Amino acid sequence: MFKKVLLCTDFSSHAEALLATIEEMVELGLKEVVIFNVVDIDSAGTNAPTFQKQKKEALKAEERKLTKMGLKVKIDIKIGIPAKDIVEKAKEEKADLILLGSHGKGFIKRILLGSTTFDVVRLSETPVMVEKYKNIEEKGAEPLIKEKFKKVLVPMDFSSYSKDVIEKIKQIEKIKEVVLVSAIEYSQNEDELEESRDRLEKHLGKIRLDLFNAGFPSNYVIKEGSASKVILEVAEQQKVDLVILSKRGEGRIKELLIGSTATNIITNSKIPVLIFPVVPG
Repeated sequence: MFKKVLLCTDFSSHAEALLATIEEMVELGLKEVVIFNVVDIDSAGTNAPTFQKQKKEALKAEERKLTKMGLKVKIDIKIGIPAKDIVEKAKEEKADLILLGSHGKGFIKRILLGSTTFDVVRLSETPVMVEKYKNIEEKGAEPLIKEKFKKVLVPMDFSSYSKDVIEKIKQIEKIKEVVLVSAIEYSQNEDELEESRDRLEKHLGKIRLDLFNAGFPSNYVIKEGSASKVILEVAEQQKVDLVILSKRGEGRIKELLIGSTATNIITNSKIPVLIFPVVPG
């Protein structure tokens, strides 16, 4: 599924740690990496061309590391607006995935997203993986989870979006276990609660059987509470390595919006998140 990745770097220790993620993705069939940096015209101003030249040398060092992994590597630096140019570059390169980190200059905790990262997720029609880190206060930041595809959590709301995620999961052979989770956000009384639980168990049971037949052992969890809170709690309780979900555009300007549950998960998850876009049409 992920043969070509757009790796976004800002030359922080967090961005450098993305090389470890690339190494893991080679096992998923990764063949080509485009290392991309955008010199922010708003902050660099007239110094932008100088920064562009300096950063090109730094990118060459990263290029050499990835080439040693047997990958085809391209580097590019552009002067512009980071989020917008990252999204456009992914389209131009026909990348299968945008890989970026959740922590960079000026951000405080690993659970927080930088504005560029969040804007990329919001705008992109290419799948995005948001890496999370440990040792973020130290020089040697490293991915929080070294093997992200062993045990994955998939939120299910039974929309066509979440069902599409299940089909994509079937293409990732490295996954060893799938945890399905669904939330009961509201019920008027005990009878309605039981009715909702029975309905969800029926739906989740079918999906679980479908995954089992495709060679993916799975289980499911149903809990009461807001969807994002339930998902984050189950991710921690089940000790999953990755949350996989779809973003849902709402309203007339779909490419500019992202569902509130997806927003909360991407922002607050302590583990990596893989987001599949909802492409119009």
